[in-house]
Amino acid sequence: MFLIFNKKKKDYLKVIGLISLTILILIPVLMIRVDVTSEICYNSIFGEICGRDGIFDNHMNRVQSVSDKILGVADHDDPIYNENKPMFDHFLFLSFSGLFRFLAIICIPYFFIFIGLSFLRFRKKDFKLRT
Repeated sequence: MFLIFNKKKKDYLKVIGLISLTILILIPVLMIRVDVTSEICYNSIFGEICGRDGIFDNHMNRVQSVSDKILGVADHDDPIYNENKPMFDHFLFLSFSGLFRFLAIICIPYFFIFIGLSFLRFRKKDFKLRT
């Protein structure tokens, strides 16, 4: 969006600089994490990989976890998904109920801010009936 609304050449240089700065910060952190967790190996679509970086492999594990829950692969330690049957409807219900619950929780501070601002606005106005 920044590049779409700003057509100046200097803006492109700023974006390239910010992206390269972010990459320069993330690469050493990822390398340290892979080095520390080098004894933890897991199978992926790319074969067996040892070491976890904490960013990219989490996405791959989440996809596998969601797939297992939808297909009905039992997780005996999980109190909800511990049966060997497809639980797609249960998964959808829990997903959307959690989504709406957390969206409501996020809206609570805004609700109080706007209620307070509206009280201040109505307090400043004189409510005289015009006849």
